Amino acid sequence: MDVYVRIMRVGMGVYFAFMTMRMRVHQHTVVDRSQAVSHPLHRASQIEYSKKDQHQAHCQFHGKTDACRDDQIKENDAGAHDENRNSVAQSPQNPDQSGMTHALLFAIALAANIKAVNGTIVSPATSGDFVFVVGGDNRPTEHGAPWPRVLPTIFQEIRLIHPDFVIWSGDTIYGYDDKDTAAVQHEYSDFLKFAKMAAVPLVNAPGNHEVHDVPKQIPCADLEAEFQKHWNLWGSFDYRGAHFIALDSEQCGHTIKKDGHTVQVIDGKQLEWLQNDLEANKGARAIFVFFHTETTLAPNDEDGQNHLPLGNSAELQALFEKYPVKAVFQGHEHLYYAKEINGIQYFVAGGSGAPFYAPPNNGGFSHYLVVEMKNDQLTYKVVEPAHLYTEAATSANPAERKLWLINSSDLALPVRRIEMYVPSTIGACKDLVVETRLMKYDGTPIAVPMTIANCTPSEIANNVTIAATDDVPGRHSIPIYVHKK
Repeated sequence: MDVYVRIMRVGMGVYFAFMTMRMRVHQHTVVDRSQAVSHPLHRASQIEYSKKDQHQAHCQFHGKTDACRDDQIKENDAGAHDENRNSVAQSPQNPDQSGMTHALLFAIALAANIKAVNGTIVSPATSGDFVFVVGGDNRPTEHGAPWPRVLPTIFQEIRLIHPDFVIWSGDTIYGYDDKDTAAVQHEYSDFLKFAKMAAVPLVNAPGNHEVHDVPKQIPCADLEAEFQKHWNLWGSFDYRGAHFIALDSEQCGHTIKKDGHTVQVIDGKQLEWLQNDLEANKGARAIFVFFHTETTLAPNDEDGQNHLPLGNSAELQALFEKYPVKAVFQGHEHLYYAKEINGIQYFVAGGSGAPFYAPPNNGGFSHYLVVEMKNDQLTYKVVEPAHLYTEAATSANPAERKLWLINSSDLALPVRRIEMYVPSTIGACKDLVVETRLMKYDGTPIAVPMTIANCTPSEIANNVTIAATDDVPGRHSIPIYVHKK
């Protein structure tokens, strides 16, 4: 029944998108709430936008993401569409119904969730607040070198934050010089073990360390096939009325010569798909795009001559500006850089463990982004890892369980999964409550509201999950107590 309902919703979305596509153009007013940040650790970039005449529903059209099978898929889809048109033509007595049938069959043929690890991204509604995390570029410094120690720290913090999902901008593995595809999969296996700590779905766009065309190494097409065992090369998905697009900036054979250099481009079938996907989702609440090789070369990259941007960057940026694209998340350069271009926030967020291309005071520091959408406001927070964690504690009162939540960053952060074991002798799940006892120096309480989001009983201890109902203030260590009502 759930699958049928979802298919019906997709079909309705396709139908209404087709009916309204030429009827109106939706305008979004963007208000810039922040300029360039000299040191991004101390400020969060924010923008607000007001919705104007949002679509009643929008299409969940998703791209054909297997480059190796693009032609075959297109033939299959074309054949299916011909059969659908024939069946619709047999019901001329109700044109509206036949149009709906066509849209529904079209939706069934083309709509699919993008591939993710740690689970599938499924939107619970077409509106509402949500949180997602952005990261990328975590590969080791050299082939065979140890994994960066900051990587498990980042995923442990993501577990605490418990975002709705994570988007990653590539270079999950070192990739180069692997002797065979088994070695490639061994690297992926290691990364997935780290990612599993986060316990939320993660979508990744390919980086040059995952997909590349280097003589006497694993063929590029084989590397694409290995990547697709975990993620799509490109595709899109919807979440709470927002639309997310993953692009493949490393597609085999898609390069041009520019200023004496060979550079990657996003063109051909992928660019055509991107244009169609943006048009089909122009009524979205917001659109976010993510990929690896940047369109905006960071001026703080000390090794910038080796990290040239995409060869058709201007074309892509002009395309994004025609639609409600709010942010573009990129990697490749191992640093932090942000710039607004014609109302769109462009980020280079390559700080998940790969060697830095700038000093700490110029963007070369470990980081990930926490993006929150509350009502119509977007907030981007640049988080330096190792400042958000929990520590077990002993309470003087045996009738309660104590835990410390430390957020020593200067950012208020969502924390929606605090896990602790509470002895069954303290109380049954249904009888437990949680409270915080944070105070100012003068003894004045500081409210940090929390709730028990989940409790799994056992004979010895209850497995309790606690969620803060609002962002947790920075620069504090928050004592958390669970006890009987």
